[in-house]
Amino acid sequence: MAELISNAEKFADEARNLTLFKNFSLPGVKDKVSAILNMIGRVEGIFSTYTIHSIEHVDEMLKSLDWLVPPDTQKAMTCVDWLLVVLAIYLHDLGMVVTSDEYKKRMENHKFAEFLEDIQTNPTNKDYMARVERIEGEYRDRFFYQEYIRMHHATRIRELIHGRSTGQWGETIKPVFDEIADIMRELPPRFRENLGNVCESHHADNLDKREYFPLHQHYGGAEEASANVQYAALMLRTADLLHVTKDRTPSVMYKILGLSDPKSLSEN
Repeated sequence: MAELISNAEKFADEARNLTLFKNFSLPGVKDKVSAILNMIGRVEGIFSTYTIHSIEHVDEMLKSLDWLVPPDTQKAMTCVDWLLVVLAIYLHDLGMVVTSDEYKKRMENHKFAEFLEDIQTNPTNKDYMARVERIEGEYRDRFFYQEYIRMHHATRIRELIHGRSTGQWGETIKPVFDEIADIMRELPPRFRENLGNVCESHHADNLDKREYFPLHQHYGGAEEASANVQYAALMLRTADLLHVTKDRTPSVMYKILGLSDPKSLSEN
């Protein structure tokens, strides 16, 4: 069973003392998340040259909460506040998991086909495509799919957590859906809804939307069974951005930074 090494995890694990969360095992979830994260970069070479998204990244983010969250705020937070933050940190990158079947059938995904056509035919991408042509065929194909998934991975993890797929990914990632569903099954539906929105928020511009991020969300029962959803989203984004170290080189979508050298991205 995984060890809960951070203070944040230990505070979050106290939620099992509440009726709504009594059957939820945080160490068990961490075990499963660690195994799923290990798939990133190991299937078809997808994301093999991208930033580190392992359980080590998760642990470093969790440790940073000791100084990111002010002492007075730590005392005011409920165990469910901590659980929401911890689970968001555990799960936020799982949208990057790609199955072998998914990659092999990528051209059956009409959204990816549209993405690829836009990159290849949009006049504004002329210089970019000139550089892409220097990448060998197999690596070029992989690079395009990596960038497509990276663009959508935050929305993808929200769908996985909510258990409501738009159908964009088809049956090829059903094994991942099933694993996430198993992790989610002991959580209250409203908490699961909030958790999915928080995870998506780390690549979105909607933190001011109170309908998605309520400041005081009750899940039933005692006052302890409540959370500030917006604060959880803020902590996730902040901890993720700050974990940029010598062992974790950041890679950002070329369209965001206007990079003209995709080869440099593929080597990060």
